[in-house]
Amino acid sequence: MNWDALGAIAELVGAIGVLTTLGYLAIQIRDNTRSLEAASLQSVLDGPRDRYFLPMAQDPEMADIYARGLNGLEHLDPEERRRFFYMMYEQFFQMQQVFQLHERRLITEVDYQAWLAYTAAIIQTPGGTDLWEQAKKLITPTIREVIDAGLEAYADQPSFLEQIPLFRDVEPAAKSHS
Repeated sequence: MNWDALGAIAELVGAIGVLTTLGYLAIQIRDNTRSLEAASLQSVLDGPRDRYFLPMAQDPEMADIYARGLNGLEHLDPEERRRFFYMMYEQFFQMQQVFQLHERRLITEVDYQAWLAYTAAIIQTPGGTDLWEQAKKLITPTIREVIDAGLEAYADQPSFLEQIPLFRDVEPAAKSHS
């Protein structure tokens, strides 16, 4: 065997090695992308559960303020309105996180639309509508546009109160004597 033949065999073995490495890297990148997508979705689910849903389920006062606030700000005294504002503002920040993950293709379109529909549903309540008019002045223009577009896209969807009637029929707050 001459040197030219050995060189050609070495080049062929090297090319096969490069192709094998590229195939392995492609599989690793795909698996890493799937892991990132799963972690991103888990983050989206864990955030509101830990910061919002569980505390509300464990604190009857928070749940009551939320229910009355959704029915209309007139059902809340001034201190409760502030607390309701922060509860709702948390929802807007959650939508911002979902939007950013969707933009990076780390959350699927189905999950993104589900969060957008949920956000629209809570804003379509009487209290949500009143609060949105105030809150949207404070959030980033991008997320304001996303939520406003979601409100338009889901305008025919029932509000959160229509979908979950157990949050209806609440008593107004006693008038404050300040």
